[in-house]
Amino acid sequence: MAAGAVVSAIVENLLWSLSSLIGREIALIYGVNSELEILSRRLSTIQAVLQDAEEQQINNPAVKIWLQSLKDAAYGAEDVLDEFLTEALRRKMGNRAITKVSKIFLRSRMGHKIKRVLEKIDRIAAERSQFNLRESEVNRRDENTEGRETDSFVIESEVYGRDEDKEKIVKMLISSGDEANDFSIIVIPIVGMGGLGKTTIAQLVYNDDRVKGYFNLRMWICVSDDFDVKKLVRSIIESATAGAKCDISDMDPLQHRLQEVLRGKLFLLVLDDVWNEDHEKWDRLRKYLMCGARGSKIIVTSRSYGVAEIMGTVEPYSLGVLSEEGCWSLFRERAFRDRGEEEANPNLVAIGKEIVNKYGGVPLAVKALGGLLRSKKEEKEWLSVRDHRSSLIEEDESGILPALKLSYNSLPSPMKQCFAFCALFPKDYKIPKNTLIQLWIAHGFIPAEFSSVGKEVEDVGNEYFNDFIRRCLFQDVVKDEYGNIKECKMHDLVHDLAGSIGGKECMTMDVGNDNWRESIHKRIYHASIYFPYDNERKVEVFTALHKAQNLRTLLLMHQCWEPTLPRGCSLRFKGLRVLDLHDTTIKTLPISISQLKHLRYLDLSTTSIRKLPTTFTSLQNLQTLKLLDAHRFAELPRDLRKMVNLRHLEFNGHTKVNKMPLRMGQLTGLQTLTRFIVGKEIGRTITELKDLNNLRGQIRIEKLESVRSASEAETADLKNKPNLYGLELRWEDDNLGEEEVGVEGVIECLEPHPNLKKLRVHGYPRPEIPSWMALLPNLVTLTLVNCKKMESLPPLGKLHKLKVLTIQGLDAVTHMGNELLYGSDDCINEGSRATVAFPSLTNFTLEKMANLEEWLLFGDLQFQGERRPQVLPRLEYLYISRCPKLRYLPALGELPRLKVLDIIALDAITQMSKELYLHGNDNTDGMETVLFPLLTRFRLYFMANLEEWLLFCDLQFQGERRPQVLPRLEYLYISHCPKLTMSNALPHLTTLKFLSVMACQTFWHISISYPTALKELSIRSASDLERLPESMQPLTKLQELTIWDCPKLECLPEWIDCLVSLRMLILYDNPNLQNLPMAIQRLHSLQSLTIHECPQLKIQCEKERGPDWHKIANIPNIVIL
Repeated sequence: MAAGAVVSAIVENLLWSLSSLIGREIALIYGVNSELEILSRRLSTIQAVLQDAEEQQINNPAVKIWLQSLKDAAYGAEDVLDEFLTEALRRKMGNRAITKVSKIFLRSRMGHKIKRVLEKIDRIAAERSQFNLRESEVNRRDENTEGRETDSFVIESEVYGRDEDKEKIVKMLISSGDEANDFSIIVIPIVGMGGLGKTTIAQLVYNDDRVKGYFNLRMWICVSDDFDVKKLVRSIIESATAGAKCDISDMDPLQHRLQEVLRGKLFLLVLDDVWNEDHEKWDRLRKYLMCGARGSKIIVTSRSYGVAEIMGTVEPYSLGVLSEEGCWSLFRERAFRDRGEEEANPNLVAIGKEIVNKYGGVPLAVKALGGLLRSKKEEKEWLSVRDHRSSLIEEDESGILPALKLSYNSLPSPMKQCFAFCALFPKDYKIPKNTLIQLWIAHGFIPAEFSSVGKEVEDVGNEYFNDFIRRCLFQDVVKDEYGNIKECKMHDLVHDLAGSIGGKECMTMDVGNDNWRESIHKRIYHASIYFPYDNERKVEVFTALHKAQNLRTLLLMHQCWEPTLPRGCSLRFKGLRVLDLHDTTIKTLPISISQLKHLRYLDLSTTSIRKLPTTFTSLQNLQTLKLLDAHRFAELPRDLRKMVNLRHLEFNGHTKVNKMPLRMGQLTGLQTLTRFIVGKEIGRTITELKDLNNLRGQIRIEKLESVRSASEAETADLKNKPNLYGLELRWEDDNLGEEEVGVEGVIECLEPHPNLKKLRVHGYPRPEIPSWMALLPNLVTLTLVNCKKMESLPPLGKLHKLKVLTIQGLDAVTHMGNELLYGSDDCINEGSRATVAFPSLTNFTLEKMANLEEWLLFGDLQFQGERRPQVLPRLEYLYISRCPKLRYLPALGELPRLKVLDIIALDAITQMSKELYLHGNDNTDGMETVLFPLLTRFRLYFMANLEEWLLFCDLQFQGERRPQVLPRLEYLYISHCPKLTMSNALPHLTTLKFLSVMACQTFWHISISYPTALKELSIRSASDLERLPESMQPLTKLQELTIWDCPKLECLPEWIDCLVSLRMLILYDNPNLQNLPMAIQRLHSLQSLTIHECPQLKIQCEKERGPDWHKIANIPNIVIL
């Protein structure tokens, strides 16, 4: 299977490359055009029989060997063509004239190589006659392949762990919700990877008594991959008429008969195992089904979210993996004849549970393995299954691989290569999306013709990636805050499938295993190598790897390598397309790296490399160069502009690079440029960005103080770079004098494209605000840092998609009010503008505002009409720090969704009172008011002059009703507030579970009471605390108590046994704590005691010898240091 699974795509790409060369000037000049034409004809004749060969190889080993030979030859031809084009490009970039001598030399050398390739291809073409291979026909199906057929029958007692899924879907079927008002037929897709049990779930709900009683008519159709509308209509009629055969052949009378059967009836139709993603075919079938009663339902089962998008009228039901308990129940029922046999074989039970855990909740795999092991009673046989799962999956005939391989077979040819390549990553590996796409492109897996029709290969790669997700071949997708997919995983069984397809060509080697040498052979094309930290086999591994001379991918997967590559490495692996050395300790690259003419991808991120060899720019085919977090790297190659195929250049501020190579603007194919450092000399100015309009992702533009005029900034043309979603504009403070304000108008001319989602402005040295900043319709994250001369803020409240806002170090801002919310208008007419400011903002950070004196959360607006605008209706996290002149806090209590509040180092605030809870003269008369309704965590740190924090019971409100305040607060942290005293209202925080008080000297001077629901209490740096407050005695729910750095505390009280739920006691750095009370023996719930840096207590509690040891000997976990 491995050899032929992707050979069609390789030959197809090779033919496209040949067609693009034949007839071109370069082929004619060097006299190889005729040879290329012959090679193209030979490959075309072979391509015609590949479909039949790939089908025959499953049962014919000779065909499999023939396909492997073809693949090897195709790879060889690809290398020769690549070398030819590279040499031509090198001569062009070097401006070297094509002399008669050089033509003769290159023609002789290339002609000889092409001749050898032709000889191999001719031999392979001649051998095909031995196998009677047929040329492919359009849409020819394998006559020998029996289609998968399902029915509605199920034995419910043999189904485990799906009760919850069944109940949810049954409720969807028998409910008559709002969906029925929008659609006469509700279509419910059930989606999941192969083997999860989608059909089984459909069978369960189909046969549920409630479903039977609800619908007048139920029909079950197995669709599979043949979505023939006429056949489906005939099958629906036969199912609806209890199997009465329908012989109608023409579509019009057929659809009339269907309407007769369905008209006016409330029906349930199950379309099982649907693969069709042709919208027109579904529309044709759907219109014939519209004659049923309103509220009729259709269940569609599929492996593809694409099918769900086309057919579904509600959100698809994503079927998850089976629970561990469900898997074990299913396995034991298959593997053991009865409970007695299970109980008699405890060792097999233990091994069986390990096997079940490895299969990640896929019922089909669990059933098959259970059935396989039913006849095996030797422990070694079960261990073999546990330890050699991949080979078992590849050889198994019980349905695991065939079921999964259906998803693979439905892929377009190029996507098959991309899928098989994923076996190179270890199981459970988080595969970065952009990296994976770059690797696919490096190997030419994405057909090159897309670039000739104006479509970037990165966009095609992104479509492939998303398609794998839709087909449930990728899972556990992680997205960033902008909705972009960052990474994914493959289910272990899907990974096994990819491995069985890639075969021995993809090798994932763990050098920590003793048998690692066994996996190395000469036909390896792609290798990833994992090194444990303490492994000493590095050079040994490379020596052994030398036999893999055709290696195209080398990924080193761990942080342990030598300061340089082993000698001869780059000379040996001349066919490398991908070399990933990230996270290694490599310091230099050999000069011989320039001989890797085919290299497309090089990752040196997080290495100790300082510079690249002088010959580096001769790597003309390099597409991706990564130097992220290479903290010692200081200089990019001077002639980088000559690397015309470079598409992705990734290096960040953690490198030492301080200037760009000359004329970077010549690299017009660049898709990624993470950093651009503006210079003043010609060839390094910001104008180099002018023609880089294909840039995507994020870019950081530094040293903007070097821009000499607004027109120069405008030439960068940021407004015409629609694929950039992140932009950082950075001025360096150190390069401007204290009185300098930079060039006027520069930032106004750096307006980005409206698609921008993330903007950071750092060190902007002028007072004016760019007009475009509040007009970016798609902006999600905005950060303003150290813009010290900016005197006011733009009306950021108008940014309807803004979710994250950080304002830091704006020293000239003294007031925040109207201008931040809507603008500088004094009066807001209701209805004249939106009445919601910051409608989407969830996170707000306000920090290091040296001169901010006033912040009016609701502005100082005068509103006409009764309504005032909503402000921050979705804010969940608020961080206010180091604003030394801010006199009071705004009415944060009115923020309806605030969950986390951090108030830190506001030196001018002496009291937190009513202003914190309610705006202005608001009162609660006649209304039920809840303040801080959702706040769960409150941190109050370094409030040097805060003397009083008044909670609600201390405040006077108009009206009879007292508002609820902090009804959900669970975590309260108070630290370094030396003057703070608390009122006796703390017990009214009835939901408080965690209280931490640190370095608050006056906090303990009063008789403070505590919330009785408290579960964790931390007392830290209480320098004057001599004894624990007696008011702690009612804390019967307290589970954890920490006492840390209390130098005057000499003993714990005898009433400590009142803390009947205490499970953990931590005593840390209490130098005068002398002994423990006898009452500690009565703390029967105490499970853990830690004594650290308490010298006197350490002696008292010494194991077996200390006077207090007997008091604590019964505690299960004791740590004394």
